[in-house]
Amino acid sequence: MAGSLEGPLAKWTRAQAHLNRLSDEIFGVFPLNKTWPVRTEPDRSGLEYRFYVGELPRVEPDWAFSAGEIMFNLRAALDYLAYELHLRRFRGRLPRGVEGTTQFPIYDRLDDFRRNFHRIKELSRRDQRALEHLQPYVARRDQWHNARFWLSRLNALHNVDKHRKLHLVTASLVSTPFPKMDPALGFESNPTWGPAGPESQVDHWTFLKAPSKIEPHPGVQIQVILEHRAEWVELRRLLSGCLTSVYRVIERFADRFE
Repeated sequence: MAGSLEGPLAKWTRAQAHLNRLSDEIFGVFPLNKTWPVRTEPDRSGLEYRFYVGELPRVEPDWAFSAGEIMFNLRAALDYLAYELHLRRFRGRLPRGVEGTTQFPIYDRLDDFRRNFHRIKELSRRDQRALEHLQPYVARRDQWHNARFWLSRLNALHNVDKHRKLHLVTASLVSTPFPKMDPALGFESNPTWGPAGPESQVDHWTFLKAPSKIEPHPGVQIQVILEHRAEWVELRRLLSGCLTSVYRVIERFADRFE
């Protein structure tokens, strides 16, 4: 039988192994659930308190390269899958005009999918429908809803890394708990989300009425994030979501090669 999942799964397995190594490296520098102490600077009025994290480890520059390589292998796994579906369709003898145009479609807009339909037009109608059902522009909240979300993220992020620039990978505040306060004090916590470095402000407490006593800030948790279009995403969560979704897609077509 022509066509096989060996290539797509090999690429996916490579991405999985690389993510496991990256996770170990990140946790070695920023341990999961570690609380980082903060320095407190109270305002003289007693109505404001600012909190600053102390020294933070350096985010390794190689982590951005690793993220890009993981995304590359996951995107390649999908393109390999599209190629193998065509190979199966033509029983191992791809027409000259087909071999160089195959690609796994991932489109956020129906118009873009239709414009690039030629990349899958030689597949069976069954496979075409299955691929169309996985497109991010499909708004159904079915079992593939999450997979469509992560496929869209994977495609967008991979294109940036492949064609334009390295992604910005940095440390960020992930949580900043605070003690219980008397509601009459008018307490508000205003954490500083986004990139965090040594001596960065991480929280800002304000009161309408100065408290007689303030409990020490319990500290903050730090994670490694990736920036995309002014949005910050936890790096491991992003890559894990893409990894899981790509595997589900490969499984979706496994019966074609039995």
